[in-house]
Amino acid sequence: MSHEVPIRKKEVLTRQGKYPVRPEEILIRQAAADDAPALLAIYAPYVRKTAITFEYEVPTEDEFRGRIGRTLKRFPYLVAYRKAAAGAEKQSAAGAEEQPAACAEEQPASGADRQNAADRSPESSMEEYEILGYAYAGYFKTRAAYDWACEVSIYVREDMKRSGTGRRLYEALELCLAAMGMRNLYACIGVPEADDEYLNHDSVRFHERMGYRLCGTFRRCGYKFGRWYDMCWMEKFLVPQETEVKPVVPFPEICEETDPWI
Repeated sequence: MSHEVPIRKKEVLTRQGKYPVRPEEILIRQAAADDAPALLAIYAPYVRKTAITFEYEVPTEDEFRGRIGRTLKRFPYLVAYRKAAAGAEKQSAAGAEEQPAACAEEQPASGADRQNAADRSPESSMEEYEILGYAYAGYFKTRAAYDWACEVSIYVREDMKRSGTGRRLYEALELCLAAMGMRNLYACIGVPEADDEYLNHDSVRFHERMGYRLCGTFRRCGYKFGRWYDMCWMEKFLVPQETEVKPVVPFPEICEETDPWI
């Protein structure tokens, strides 16, 4: 089954000088069920060692695979990856435990573009690639009036923080969501009263850099590691609010209509 994701690839891939690593090294594709072990290996340390997620127990691989599948029925679920260095040890679900933590106009592709996409296709030689992080969207609320709003989430391998991976993932995710017709993005973020060993304000600062603004805080609503944490909501408008409202197109339908690689 194809892992492809459609995106305005030239817009994302040709930006220069913004990242600590070369942007062309970080590739983006749609997640698939088979990614569950690698993505769970990234997520598990966040559950065990941080209050970035308020989840207490690491989900099983089957549960995590189900989460990916349920998300992709309507929303984008993206993976950042790069070609593994020659001779580097390949990441595995077991070995990654200590390493916690995109759509609009169709661009016609030349024969060379399509060959480049095939060369980096994870289906053809996935063992040559390592997953760096993932991001996805989900329902903000399920009632029809909220169709144009969604919640976004992101998790990046600990050794890839401040590498540009998070920015690349969010830029790609926002392109996908804009192509769907989404208007409002929301991030639900745990925050401490003061930074501690389990949680700090890095996620808030990251979202601020990505154009989000604080729109509300719930005080001492999450309890983990024997202490209380706040939870804040941050918001970003993808389009001006006076823009004409059109029906949201589910992500799978966008995938069928546009170029497959970011």
